[in-house]
Amino acid sequence: MQRHKIKIIFLSITLLGLFGRAESSRTVYPIAGRKKFLSFGFIFFIFTIFFSLAPVSPAYGADWYVSKSGNNSTGSNWENAWNELNQINWNSVQAGDNVHIDGGAVNMVYSTVLDVNKAGVASQRITIQRSTEPGRDGAVLITDNIIVRQPYVTIDGKDASKFTVNLTDETGYNINVRSAADFFELKNIKYEAERTGSWGTGLLINSNNALVSHSDFKQTAYEDQIKYGGMGTLTVEFSYFHDLLDVPWITGVHNDVLQIRPPSGPFNLVFRNNRVVNIDGQGIMSTTADNVNNFGNIDVLYNVFSDIRSGVYKTHPGTALRPERVYNNVFHDTYFGSFFSPDVKNNIFTGRHPTNNDNPSPVYNVYSDPTPPDHSLWAPGVGYFYAGNGNIQVDPQFFDSAAGDFRLNGGSPAINAGVDVGLAADILGNPIIGVPDIGVYEYVFGGDTTPPAVPTGLSVL
Repeated sequence: MQRHKIKIIFLSITLLGLFGRAESSRTVYPIAGRKKFLSFGFIFFIFTIFFSLAPVSPAYGADWYVSKSGNNSTGSNWENAWNELNQINWNSVQAGDNVHIDGGAVNMVYSTVLDVNKAGVASQRITIQRSTEPGRDGAVLITDNIIVRQPYVTIDGKDASKFTVNLTDETGYNINVRSAADFFELKNIKYEAERTGSWGTGLLINSNNALVSHSDFKQTAYEDQIKYGGMGTLTVEFSYFHDLLDVPWITGVHNDVLQIRPPSGPFNLVFRNNRVVNIDGQGIMSTTADNVNNFGNIDVLYNVFSDIRSGVYKTHPGTALRPERVYNNVFHDTYFGSFFSPDVKNNIFTGRHPTNNDNPSPVYNVYSDPTPPDHSLWAPGVGYFYAGNGNIQVDPQFFDSAAGDFRLNGGSPAINAGVDVGLAADILGNPIIGVPDIGVYEYVFGGDTTPPAVPTGLSVL
């Protein structure tokens, strides 16, 4: 804010100087005329000084600061930083502003609620982010809930390994995105929690449109990692969901990575380029008993589902559902799921017989329009193979499925065995050239034989 006042003062001095130069270059006026001209310049100078000292609203894109070492005053710089998350003065923050959270040289812990109650706009989001300034770019740990009440808000940890929300034994919805908080974005965060006797959901999204990207969710003895109840588009991408396990002291809940239950009206889901591993419940579960017409387009693209009770599962058939596209996924040690109006192409089914304890159904089950998958691969011994439609039953020749490496070896029968579904790149961004491969990884001839690079703070995709 002070920088704007300084600019105004400088401008006024400059203008006064211009008046002086203009006056000195003129033909010499009578004394009265010179006094009148100088009086005008002096009045203008005093006028601008007065308004420069008055409170000035910061321009859009202003920076605000939160640090445990701040003096908890204005939040306008690191020295005056707010010293806890619940001390942020949202009356000061405007659309387009950035709130930087200090991670210290190594780490910094914040133990109060982050309650975001200021709205951005489409072209000027409010961004709350971990500092990347040297000396303040250490790890941020938040040990209390996050509530987002207003639209166009982004929370960006910049690096999932350095921005952790840890809410062990915190009951309820830990990251709570209210219905008014439309177009919410959550990026580059690590969420972890362990229950010892209470229930909870990691991320509740009741706004219509939301994005979850490049994040890591791990929770034990829990209900759902993400619960979505909006009516717009939810995009979940480039993230790692793992270790959501049943425990004997919590009963009557199911452990799903993503549960969808829209209140009314259609919604759309894009679930792409994720890894979902070691889940006792469902990967994606929709429950639409009361709202069977609420589905829009469902895209499940380039994901790894490994060691899960069910990869994609819908509990009710519905009567007017839109297209469901399930392309280029790996379902390993995982029951596939149930669909209506499906379009299932270029998937690999491997590992144990694809059933679960609750519902020993085939790898592919539909309530209506039973068109089987096409151009997909079943490993030997995996039941319910559908012959024809370009499907094959053969060893896919993964690099190392036991270690979670589902890339294709050079001799894999999945290479060039898929069908064009309009996608341009695989889970790692490798371009699809010519006939697509089956599975999540496009084979790269002569490529590195080491496992794919691990995204910062995440696991191998």
